[in-house]
Amino acid sequence: MLRSETTLVLAALLALFWPAGGDPAPPKAIGKEQLHFRLPLHPYTALARRPAQTALDFFNYLQSSPSSLRSLAYVKKASAKVIPGVERKYSLKFATKDAKSGQNLGSCLATVRYQREMPKPKVDIVCPHSKDPEGLGHVPQNMLQDVALFHSIRDGKKPSQDLLQNLATIGNSYISWEKSSERRSYTVTQVTNLKPWFPAQVRKYITFFEVDYTAQLTSDSSENFSCHVRVAWRPGLTARVKYDCSSEDDSSESADGSGVEEGSANGVILKYDESNF
Repeated sequence: MLRSETTLVLAALLALFWPAGGDPAPPKAIGKEQLHFRLPLHPYTALARRPAQTALDFFNYLQSSPSSLRSLAYVKKASAKVIPGVERKYSLKFATKDAKSGQNLGSCLATVRYQREMPKPKVDIVCPHSKDPEGLGHVPQNMLQDVALFHSIRDGKKPSQDLLQNLATIGNSYISWEKSSERRSYTVTQVTNLKPWFPAQVRKYITFFEVDYTAQLTSDSSENFSCHVRVAWRPGLTARVKYDCSSEDDSSESADGSGVEEGSANGVILKYDESNF
């Protein structure tokens, strides 16, 4: 009796795992994307602050608004999702402030992905429109200020030093974002030879206002660069940034940031799920 019961159990198991008229299905391969784990990060560590700064650099470059530049105040929440051999994705919430006045501008939500096959991090970020007190449907105040600045230059008014410095900050933000990695970030220590550059045409017909300068950059690993940078700006558009850098070991690198690479700008304003934390 015991043997017959055992036979019935074995038959049931075979029927369950062995489809009729065929061989048993092989086990499904587990892709790299399925082999992942999530790590909570302390918000005050460099491991959390570095990708937050990278996200904000990208935001300042993407907005390209000299009237509305932000700086990082502090990180509120941070976590990392690791897919071995593929990417590390950081989910972040951080406070920002106006780069000039220090006024609180609210919190931004961002993801920063360092992918093995990509030369620079991919950033998705959303920040509140702090300078739009009337709410959605109205032109943000910083856009009106940018347009007024641009038209004053076309009308022959000398650009202010503040405008030149803010446009340099946009260019520096692009370089810092593009050159950053998971283990290294860059900051600009000095800007020299900052001047407007006008093409050989009547000023009132210019379509972009350009500035030219030299920037000194350093990394958190004490790597130093000197970069010749040119930024072309027009209100409402992402700035065009070209730069040529040389390091202390005389190696050089150049880049043309005439628009955001595919994938980096997509989804900049997105429905963000805080369950990522």
